[in-house]
Amino acid sequence: MNPMTSRNQNTTWLTFFSFYLVWLFSGLFIYFWFPLGILEKHININYTNEKLDYFFKYYTWFGDGFFFAIILLITFFNNKYVFNRLAVAFIIQTILVQASKSIFFADYNRPLSVLGNTFKPHLVSGVSTHLLNSFPSGHTATAFTLAACITLMFHNKSKMVSIIIGLTLFTAALLVGYSRIYLFQHFFRDVIFGSLYGLISFEIAHQIIKRYQK
Repeated sequence: MNPMTSRNQNTTWLTFFSFYLVWLFSGLFIYFWFPLGILEKHININYTNEKLDYFFKYYTWFGDGFFFAIILLITFFNNKYVFNRLAVAFIIQTILVQASKSIFFADYNRPLSVLGNTFKPHLVSGVSTHLLNSFPSGHTATAFTLAACITLMFHNKSKMVSIIIGLTLFTAALLVGYSRIYLFQHFFRDVIFGSLYGLISFEIAHQIIKRYQK
């Protein structure tokens, strides 16, 4: 992709971002409407089973830093335009997430710590359920940062293909966020703001690289 190409010409990015805005505003409404813990308990009690346990236990890895590193390595050899943004976005996202977890919101504990005494939660075997540093969800931030950057790889596809790819990338990132709630690792609050951290990191990285290239 030409470094000067506007993202507004990228149907994949526009599709991804449009669905993201719907998710963000819907998520914020849910966050402010429902008390903390209600949604997480409801999912944990009513929407867990053995097959989903297995699926989300491994699917959540798509929000792991190791998977991000693999994609970073692939783009290094194949798409420097995307690689530059991925590398800078990952640095920015890591700083924002870790500062929030360790400094600004260090007293925000995880669902098991907050809700563990109110009911017996369903926990997935083989998954180490954490207690501290809940806000925001780092896996969700990573997934949305990665998905947003990958949309830039598909600027020259047909409109229909671009829409399908944009929706697929959005859904893939959203499922990582849901996996964090399903595995009882994060509150919905952590996921919605984690996704926002990811998009902010991507946008800052994109502007930095664009200015540098100019």
